[in-house]
Amino acid sequence: AQLYVDIKKNKNSPFKKVGRGTFTLEKQADAISSPLLLIQQQNANVREALRARLLEMDPYQFEFLIGDLLEEIGYEKVEVTSRSGDKGIDVCANLTLEGVTDVKTVIQVKRYKTGNNIPGAIITQLRGSAEVDQRGLIITTSDFTKDAIAESKAPNKMPVSLINGEKLLDFLLK
Repeated sequence: AQLYVDIKKNKNSPFKKVGRGTFTLEKQADAISSPLLLIQQQNANVREALRARLLEMDPYQFEFLIGDLLEEIGYEKVEVTSRSGDKGIDVCANLTLEGVTDVKTVIQVKRYKTGNNIPGAIITQLRGSAEVDQRGLIITTSDFTKDAIAESKAPNKMPVSLINGEKLLDFLLK
């Protein structure tokens, strides 16, 4: 806390913030050999290379990658649907919790470039394709419009969870 205060109040502070809760000396921060900065730069490079690779993938391959990711984070009975006639559903999976609950989930995957955000109409479309006992999940390499976020949380409608490009990268890197 004292470092935050010193940086904010003292323009000549010897400290520099380089991450959430992470600080370094100002002189060291500018040095090319600063280990912390080298690690941060390498992590940023890997993240951007992964983002670029995702955008280059065949869309159907991308759906299989998402299926593998869902299995890795705990979904079961993961099934990638066929390329056509899927009514907007790309993956079906079940999220179970030690036999207590079994949530059937329909997933739509959108491999969009940054800035091409998912609109609320996509959430509505997914709801229209789902069955009564299912919940929705939309995963994209881009982001969601304010309308989409509001629609995903609309009361008295099937819940739809959203995973944007940054969260997707976090999951894949983890």
